[in-house]
Amino acid sequence: MLEYPNSFAKQGEGLRGLEVIPESKEVGYYIMQKGNSQSAVPHSSYCPSCSSTDEYKYGKVQKKWSLDIADLEFKLSYKKDENGLYASCDVCGFDLREELFIEPIIKAEKPKAIEKEIMIQGAYFSEGFYWIDVGDFKKTMIKFREGVKVKLCIQQKIGPSVNILTMSHDAFKNASELSMKNHKIGIPRKFWKNN
Repeated sequence: MLEYPNSFAKQGEGLRGLEVIPESKEVGYYIMQKGNSQSAVPHSSYCPSCSSTDEYKYGKVQKKWSLDIADLEFKLSYKKDENGLYASCDVCGFDLREELFIEPIIKAEKPKAIEKEIMIQGAYFSEGFYWIDVGDFKKTMIKFREGVKVKLCIQQKIGPSVNILTMSHDAFKNASELSMKNHKIGIPRKFWKNN
């Protein structure tokens, strides 16, 4: 039988078989391929309070798909109180005996403004202008100035197909470019777009 020398590691040393080696630094995580990205996976305790492991996505708080090393905070130390020994974060002071409650971030969704479409009948194109009844134009302009979201629409027939054209609100602001003839108002082609 072979005799082996007594090989006990001292403080700051490690063992590999019977060989004494310098102590390796424990990092507390390993890197794993997750889809197209790499993710840090913790295998030792980390601070749940100041580590960034959750994100607000799709209207709710959820775990991050991929963690960076910088997302995790491993600076923990043991402290003692009347209940005994416990782990605490050196950065934020969080007591790891406590349960962390993650408050969902609620973002108020603004209601989408509904635009009322006003379809004007009897419009026609002549001399570079689309001509409509002055009364229809005035009613729509008054609603626009009162803050009502309105879209003035006309139909343009080209052969067998019909296009719907929508007037830009800029026409209400550029009265000098409009033309008047009898009870009709002419709005230049540049203020219209296909719907």
